[in-house]
Amino acid sequence: MSADQKQPNGEERMLPVKRRRSLAWHVTRAGSWAIGGVLALVILLVGGITWFTTTAYFQRRVERRLCRCWRTRLAGGGGAWRAVQPVAPEVEVDG
Repeated sequence: MSADQKQPNGEERMLPVKRRRSLAWHVTRAGSWAIGGVLALVILLVGGITWFTTTAYFQRRVERRLCRCWRTRLAGGGGAWRAVQPVAPEVEVDG
């Protein structure tokens, strides 16, 4: 044993053993990072949407859109709006 591997008190120093990692370990670690990354993105997205829906800009925009839709519906105008409405089926009854 060489002198540099001995500690000052005379005991031998153990060198760390490099373990070779298996393929399963690498796949599991990569999968964990991928799942963690996706989870972080989902949390960020939900937080951003939650914050944005509480802003005055979003509230004004939704209010304007709803008012425009209701005005069009109540006034009976707007051909595009009527195209989306369900049509009642015509039923003929022989009597």
